[in-house]
Amino acid sequence: LDPEVGTLEEVGIRHWFTRNIYASLVYYELDMDNEILYGLDELGNSVNQNVKDVSHTGVEFEALVRITPSWTLKGNWTRQNVIVRSNYLPFLTPINGLSTEDKWLPQNPAEMGNLALEYNNRDWGFSGMVKYYYIGSRFFSNDAYNIRESMVPAKWGDFSISQSFFDNAASVYFGIR
Repeated sequence: LDPEVGTLEEVGIRHWFTRNIYASLVYYELDMDNEILYGLDELGNSVNQNVKDVSHTGVEFEALVRITPSWTLKGNWTRQNVIVRSNYLPFLTPINGLSTEDKWLPQNPAEMGNLALEYNNRDWGFSGMVKYYYIGSRFFSNDAYNIRESMVPAKWGDFSISQSFFDNAASVYFGIR
């Protein structure tokens, strides 16, 4: 596979309002001359391939709030548009006359977000986290022509705790996704 090559342009604001509150809002345009697509082809076979001329545009919001020295709330939300500007499956075009040009690249969701509440007590060596993830609608991996309706959004969460012992020489970790 050829390496990924592209140009990123972004404009935004990143600011610490206080020592405990941070936020950023960034608009970006990423024009990829070459992007690697990982997924399935039209026949359902696993394939990694180069895709030429992919345009990403979007906005990303990120924030962090330290509620107390031990408790932190942080989150991220991204809304994007990802379009293939070329026909990256030319070997299938003669079969049905369809083209991937100006279609959504299947592996990229339209919206992504996460929200996490973390607890960290260094004196006790204990930490814990609850995290929520959201991935918005996107096309199926093997639907390069965006023919079917997009997939329903995916939502899941993580819960994890850890305890360190003997001046951080050993740790016990437990997590559920």
